[in-house]
Amino acid sequence: MHNMIVYAQKHGILKDHEILNQFNSSDSHNVLKTLSTTCEKHYMEHHGENIKRLLDDEYVMVGAKKYSYPLKYMKYEMQNNIPGFVDEKHVASTFAKVKAEVKELRLEKELEHTMTMRL
Repeated sequence: MHNMIVYAQKHGILKDHEILNQFNSSDSHNVLKTLSTTCEKHYMEHHGENIKRLLDDEYVMVGAKKYSYPLKYMKYEMQNNIPGFVDEKHVASTFAKVKAEVKELRLEKELEHTMTMRL
C-alpha cells in the first residue's frame, strides 16, 4: 500500500487530502482496491503513451536513459520498472501487441523499400 501512495503522490494522481479522506473511510478494502485500480490505470496509460511515441519514431526518457526502440523499452519495463501494484499480465499482453505491431511496421517498411527499388 505504501508504494501505491508514494506512486500516487509522485505522479500527482491524488492529492494528500484526497488520500487522507480515503483512509478516514471505514471501508479499508474498498480504499485499497480503488487506490490500486487508480494507480494501475495511470501506469498503463503512461506506459501506452510512451509506446505510442516510440512507434511514431520518437523517443522516451526513463531516468537518464533514452529509448527509441519500443521492444527495448518494453524489455526494460518488464525487467525493472513494473510497480508491484500493476498486474504483470497487462504489461505482458501489451508487450505481445507491441511486438506484433513492430513486426508489421518492419514488414511494411521492407515492402515499401522493395517497391522503391523496383521503380
